[in-house]
Amino acid sequence: MIIIYNKNFCRNCINEEYNVHLKRKDCIYNAPFPMQCSRCGEVKNIVSDLTLSGKLKTLFVNK
Repeated sequence: MIIIYNKNFCRNCINEEYNVHLKRKDCIYNAPFPMQCSRCGEVKNIVSDLTLSGKLKTLFVNK
């Protein structure tokens, strides 16, 4: 399972970093406004947690 706490990652970077296929509905976002992603450096919505469907998608990811 992916642990994303204390990482300011956008959904795209999480998908690339952990080789998962999260969609917008699988993510819970950090703030009502975009912030800078600490991985890609772009200003995007930052994922703070995952919904149940998002967590299930990451359950068997080895990273």
